[in-house]
Amino acid sequence: AGKWRCGDLVFRADFDGGNLAKVARARDNCYHVWTRPDCDGTPHETRHRTWFHFSVEGDGARRGETVTFTIMNLNKQGKLFNNGFRPVYRTHPAMKAYERVTEPCKTHVTDDG
Repeated sequence: AGKWRCGDLVFRADFDGGNLAKVARARDNCYHVWTRPDCDGTPHETRHRTWFHFSVEGDGARRGETVTFTIMNLNKQGKLFNNGFRPVYRTHPAMKAYERVTEPCKTHVTDDG
């Protein structure tokens, strides 16, 4: 566990703080990801899933194309994202610092998560 291949991309969570549990390709450049519980594997583990941390490597998208990640089992974060909070990302080696995603985050409940 900790490493998944989906097409030309490799998703990783085999580092401190990495918390992916599962990855599935939904369609071109769109991926569904599931996270492990907060504090997974410790005495403080909860049923909550309030954050995500993973890396993606490979040539699965061309420069300028958007890659979409849907966090399938994140706890309801509507208030957080409705107030303008957005995840950060960084591409290597082009970006030296993290930047916030430019598009607003969307939240909805599914039966798949």
